[in-house]
Order: sequence, then C-alpha cells, then structure tokens
Amino acid sequence: MMTLVLFTLRDEEWVTISSFLRRVLPRMVIYIDGYCPYCRRTGQILKGFDVFHALEVRSFRHDTSYEKYRLTVDAVEREMQLVVLNQAGYEVHGGFDAVVALFRYMPVFWPLLPVAWLLRKMGYGPRVYRWLADNRLVIPDGQACARASCIISQADDHHA
Repeated sequence: MMTLVLFTLRDEEWVTISSFLRRVLPRMVIYIDGYCPYCRRTGQILKGFDVFHALEVRSFRHDTSYEKYRLTVDAVEREMQLVVLNQAGYEVHGGFDAVVALFRYMPVFWPLLPVAWLLRKMGYGPRVYRWLADNRLVIPDGQACARASCIISQADDHHA
C-alpha cells in the first residue's frame, strides 16, 4: 500500500526529494581490489544502484588515495574499505561493517538494513564476508609487472 503512495508524487516533488537527499546523504569512496573480477563487478553493481551519485568506486591497486584517509595497503588488501565523507571529516568502515554502512547511506538498500543487522547479530555476516574476502580470485592486470616491486620482472632482470 505504501508503494502505491510513491506513484502519486508529481515529477516536481520527486526532483525536490532527490535534491534534498543529495544534500543530506554523505559522499562515499569505496576501495575495492581491482585485481579481483568479483570485486570489480560488485563495484559496477553498486554504481548502478547509486541513483544519487554519492559513491565513488576506486581500486586500491591503481589508486593510492586511500593513504590520505590513514588506511594502509594491508587494510585495503585484506577487505574493502568504505570512507564516508561528512561535515565533521570522515569515517572509515571495513569488511562487513562497510557493507552495513553502504546499506545505511544508500536509500535503495534501506530495506536490507534489518537483514544486515540480523546477520551481524548472529555473527554470520562478518564470517561470510571474511570467507569471501580470503577466497577472492586475484588476477593481476598487465600494469602489475610494470612496477619496480614485481617479482616476475625482477627475476627476468637477473636472467638477462
């Protein structure tokens, strides 16, 4: 019944609601593993649901801007990190807490908040997230061995 009420709103009212939510909702930056095809796809899906353009998806493998939020490479490599930018500064959420924060700050996911809360309370959310993060597929791209820290390129240099 409540859903039908949404159809009674005029376009001008939708524009007003949308502009209000854009001002109220914080900007967010999520750091994912750009070498993980599942992580990249998740980032694309999140961008698709980001109707208010509040979320920026970045690969920590290709963008080191996470350092300005005092995140370490170990932290972003272990699990995705969500930086919520607000008037007071920023908050950082990692792993399953990042998922819950995304649900909290993206209105399209608000119906899932009770499920996320329940999963956290039962302990399943963090455990499933940890398993997914630990078992993700990591496939370096062509730029990986262009860096000085690449083991393969160092081995080739020694044989030359």
